[in-house]
Amino acid sequence: MFTKMWDNCRSKRRAIYVLLMILFLPLTAFQINAFAMDDNYNETKLNVISKNGLNFSVSAISCSDNKDDGKIKIELISEMSDTDTYEYSSDGGRSFKKFTGSKLTLTGAKSKSYSVCVKKNNVVSDIYTVYVPRTSIKLPINIYAVSSREKIYSDGSITVYVANGEKGTEYEATINGGMTWHKFSKKGLRFSNLGSSNHCVMVRKADEPSCKSASLIISTKSNEIKGKGYIPVEQIYQNPELPTGCEIVSLTMLLNHLGFEAEKTDMSDNYLPKGGYRKSDPQNVFVGNPRLLASYGCFSEPIVNAAEAYFDKYDVDKKYKVINISGCEPKTLYRLIDTGNPVIVWGSIDMKRIIPDYRSWVDEETGRIISWAGNEHCLLLTGYDVEKNLVYFNDPIRGKKAYNMQTFELRYTQFDRNAVVII
Repeated sequence: MFTKMWDNCRSKRRAIYVLLMILFLPLTAFQINAFAMDDNYNETKLNVISKNGLNFSVSAISCSDNKDDGKIKIELISEMSDTDTYEYSSDGGRSFKKFTGSKLTLTGAKSKSYSVCVKKNNVVSDIYTVYVPRTSIKLPINIYAVSSREKIYSDGSITVYVANGEKGTEYEATINGGMTWHKFSKKGLRFSNLGSSNHCVMVRKADEPSCKSASLIISTKSNEIKGKGYIPVEQIYQNPELPTGCEIVSLTMLLNHLGFEAEKTDMSDNYLPKGGYRKSDPQNVFVGNPRLLASYGCFSEPIVNAAEAYFDKYDVDKKYKVINISGCEPKTLYRLIDTGNPVIVWGSIDMKRIIPDYRSWVDEETGRIISWAGNEHCLLLTGYDVEKNLVYFNDPIRGKKAYNMQTFELRYTQFDRNAVVII
């Protein structure tokens, strides 16, 4: 009797348990699925600042159910208008489609990399490449890559960045499946002179090679130079007022070419940042005073600062942009000439050999030892001719001069390819 009663009670408890499972199972399953989606969800969002003012954000949003239904969102963040018409490309600029307004969402994105750029009035932004992953792929390293489409910058280069980079962590990148991995920090890594082609980029942690990113496929473009070009620019001499002022005089010539009325002594006295003679760093300031023979000079960044200070006062429409293009290939300089832009460059006096370690001193601010190379000189590049093997300059000392192209390129490289342009 007791056994029968216990069996009936056990059956009732089992029934109640089953009923509770039926009632709460859907909720439990929903919570587990939601957690799984959050855990595997990937989104790479970039706010990109293109060199020509076509600024926009790109979001690559992962697929939600392991199918090809990821999204790419494009949102203009500069001078955006809901009525303006733009064009976009998701294949590296090979084809474009129109859209109106400041926002666009591309659906049905497959699990692969997309190279996005925008265009307005035939002006094309840089290309920003992101990867759209599936939810089943948890990417420990999210990367994006940038290549340029603007004519003056189209040097066939790619810069790769880690979107979720960790401070103090070293990364390595390889291109096109190469056996060589190049170390870099969160600031990014640049691959140069890749020509016009498609390239595959991958990143991994330096101390954990198995921790890798997805492979990005990104396209590059390299514009060939025309062969020769020349821009007539009015000559200004540095002497007698500025015996060591070749850098600021080169800038003065460029400003006047753009339509301003700059005076070389005013530029030297009031806009050029200066530091103590044999006490400062030419990367940051002019060492000494251009009015004095007992001075040395400076490199690109102080000239950029002088130009920007001048524009703060006189470029009321914010029409011009000063760009430090130091490090660029000589062909990029010639492409700038092709587009009508003279370039401030560093070489040597008469393109004679430089004198390494001509003088040295200690920067009083940082304690760093400064080594100065003799015969340093700054000029305004105004033309080139490949067939004649010549480059043309407005030389602040010699006037309008032509120098051997290979000799100039050697001196330019010896002075770390310092160059400044105003667009």
